[in-house]
Amino acid sequence: MPSYPESPARVTAPLPSEPSAGGPAHGKALPLEEIDRHPDPRELYRGIRAEHGPVVPVTLDGAFAWLVIGYQEVVTAMRKEMLFSRDPQHWRPRDPIPDDWSLGLHTQRRPNALFATGDEHERLRGALTRSIGMIRPGTVKRYTQTRANRLIDEFCEAGTADLVADYAARLPLMVLMRIFGFPERAEQQLMAAIPALLDSGDEAQAANQQIMDVIESHIAHRRQELGADAMAWLIEGSNASTDEEIARSNAEIREQVWLTLASAMGAMGNWITNGLERQVSNMHLRNGLNHGLVDIEEAMEATLRSRPPLQRVIGRWATRDTLLGPTRIAAGDMLVLDLAATNFDPCMEPDGRPLTHDDHNRAHLQFGAGSHGCPFPDPARLIATVSVDSLLQRLPDVRLADGAALNRRPSIIVSALESLPVTFTPTARSVAQEAPLGA
Repeated sequence: MPSYPESPARVTAPLPSEPSAGGPAHGKALPLEEIDRHPDPRELYRGIRAEHGPVVPVTLDGAFAWLVIGYQEVVTAMRKEMLFSRDPQHWRPRDPIPDDWSLGLHTQRRPNALFATGDEHERLRGALTRSIGMIRPGTVKRYTQTRANRLIDEFCEAGTADLVADYAARLPLMVLMRIFGFPERAEQQLMAAIPALLDSGDEAQAANQQIMDVIESHIAHRRQELGADAMAWLIEGSNASTDEEIARSNAEIREQVWLTLASAMGAMGNWITNGLERQVSNMHLRNGLNHGLVDIEEAMEATLRSRPPLQRVIGRWATRDTLLGPTRIAAGDMLVLDLAATNFDPCMEPDGRPLTHDDHNRAHLQFGAGSHGCPFPDPARLIATVSVDSLLQRLPDVRLADGAALNRRPSIIVSALESLPVTFTPTARSVAQEAPLGA
């Protein structure tokens, strides 16, 4: 990996005015990690857009890709799946990719709805949405509140906490694991493994295997003892009877659950963290919430614009030579969709000014678009909103700890704080009761 300057003033790498379909050479591509080191993302993307337009040549740990930063171009790539497929089998890397490439897990086809296309995608996505959709919103809300109170009880008497490690990183995973019927002992195993997977570092492969082992163990248990949970409903819906059918079904279910849990602890956990960060560090926002000038749902939606938890999606792959905006894309090229950058697109800023905390706009792309958009945005919104609201209700004077340094984990995919240290008036523990899943 290259070393990066502490504060690059502006990244410039002009493309030829009429690039060939094969695109620019690696020498004209920007290291994506260097882009992430810039202290002012808005200014950075303004400079990149002025030089390159909405589609920018980059490298990801040495591999060439196109970084799509324009709102309309990202929507096009998401919706036109015949041109920009979610299936990485279309990828034709410009150079050989080493077996231990740091982002390999994000570009290897897996039998789940994320990478599938066509009828296979509809079947896999349908199975997942049906199983989770059988759980009522009221049940998800009550269970989130119960788990939130249990976590808050662990630190409410201390007057201090790290809202990442003690709360936001754990809560959505707990809720999803309960929805799938996992035993509580599996939580700690996944708590350590999923962040390593999302950070895409040297430990990603080992973390992925650990997650698979935990999920496979639970599938085997549910094959023997069905219950009223999403895992059991996935198994029942597979209609597998022969050994071969059961083995294939188990592999698909494992991948579907892997995808859901990783999303819970990645995008959803970071959404909760970022929502809490805004509330504990900005009294203007907090007063607006306390005085009813804005509701918690609006505040959390605004977080998706100002502090997007999911920075980028890797990737889409061009199925043939084509144009994306003004840029010629070669068949087999990889796209990286920069969801955070689309929030800085001039078309997203009213009257040519940056959005403020008082602007409310759901035009962000955090839930995606097209057939590969988030399969359950409403449960995600419910879990995230209840998580933040529960903590603010229990700890009404919670605030950022004096002198706290807010550093983000090194990741080109998610925007994740390493910690969120806060202080508050110590308060008594609650009596958190278990919410029955089928209630």
